[in-house]
Amino acid sequence: MKHKIDLSILKLLEKPVPSHVVELHRTLTSHGFQCHLVGGCVRDLLLGRQVQDVDITTDARPEDIVRIFRRTVPTGLQHGTVTVLLDSHPYEVTTYRTESEYTDARRPDRIEYASTLEEDLSRRDFTINALALNPATGELIDEFDGQADLERRIIRTIGRPEDRFFEDGLRPVRACRFRATLGFRIEKETHDAMLRVDVRSRMKGVAIERFSDELWKGLKASHPSPMFEAMQEADLLSIFVPCATPQPVSFLESLNAFADPVFRMALWLDRASSEPERCAKHLRLSGAVIKRIVLYGALFRLLESFDGDSIVALEDAQKAALEKSRWRRLLGRFKKELRGEGDPAPALFLEAASAFIKETAVTLPHFSGNPIDVDADRPARPQSGGIVAERLTAHYDWMMRSLATEPLLITDLAINGNDLQQLGFRGAELGALLQLLLDRIHIDPSLNTKEWLLEEVERQRKS
Repeated sequence: MKHKIDLSILKLLEKPVPSHVVELHRTLTSHGFQCHLVGGCVRDLLLGRQVQDVDITTDARPEDIVRIFRRTVPTGLQHGTVTVLLDSHPYEVTTYRTESEYTDARRPDRIEYASTLEEDLSRRDFTINALALNPATGELIDEFDGQADLERRIIRTIGRPEDRFFEDGLRPVRACRFRATLGFRIEKETHDAMLRVDVRSRMKGVAIERFSDELWKGLKASHPSPMFEAMQEADLLSIFVPCATPQPVSFLESLNAFADPVFRMALWLDRASSEPERCAKHLRLSGAVIKRIVLYGALFRLLESFDGDSIVALEDAQKAALEKSRWRRLLGRFKKELRGEGDPAPALFLEAASAFIKETAVTLPHFSGNPIDVDADRPARPQSGGIVAERLTAHYDWMMRSLATEPLLITDLAINGNDLQQLGFRGAELGALLQLLLDRIHIDPSLNTKEWLLEEVERQRKS
């Protein structure tokens, strides 16, 4: 099926992509070949979304593409893909192809070039991704009613879903991810096929890194909760993340309140797994991400012990001092660990903590009795102006001041290792003494003077 599309939608392509697309099309067609935009970029254009990356398909063979264009990189010749460079911008141009059996549930055993665009489109996963657009004429090639599915906002496989899922065991995960990134629902037959024993067996052969990549894409969506809901409905977590348990929809929706995908991941793992760090390692997350997840976990533990009173307003001065010292230790960890990730160093922590503390407390069990403003279109949050929100906001403001002005690390002390060496301290004894001094300062930062610290050193020497 073919339609005419208003080419003004090409304005949604990030510059200078529109002019480059025209040049790619003109060059290929002037040499007797076809050229179409294809896949996700066409889908997003039709949805009115900004598009950064484009996929281009053609009947030109890789050797033809290399011959025609001045600057090329043979990035995926085994898959029929050549990267064309225009003004240093890379564009992947792929020859029409068909694919054979998928023995490893990941890659086709054999790729053969196809003679028509229709053959190429038939090998793709979902109807909404099997759309091709002629960027010169506006002709939309839609062999599988993908445009109608876009209008109906459904995710449906091309042909029998079990066949598509058996070709690549990652496709059920992609369907769930599209629930989040597109906001579509999964068509019933497509969903039911995810529950088939043979399809689930096929999914078990998918590398965990590929699953994690889809998970990250979904976490970056404005509303990641539908992805998690779909994975739970299809029982995919038991296959890919057995260390995580299904969670209530109300909790999953609370993830939508936060912008940082790492914070979302940390919050989900903290609730869904008894061992978030081990679970993060199972997902093959990077060391930097795991480090942040562990730190956020420490934040959650302190917030769970937060009794609803702002520690800056506690009448019991001793209790306030001890509570502040606990928080200063955590803030010091963030300041140290995130030092290389921006200026100021703990910027990522502040962004996440700000969202968590200012926008919601519903994930903390002992806050669950507070009045909640419920709206069907967004996650539950504390009522604005509520006493809990006010106290948490005051607490966040105190953390900001503490990070900016208070000594949180050993390097913030008014004395250093050289000072202690001059007094005869060495090795482990010196390090332990510096930590003891920091613990004292965490309770009362006003004591961070060289005079008081040296007096404390003498007291420790005599004790």
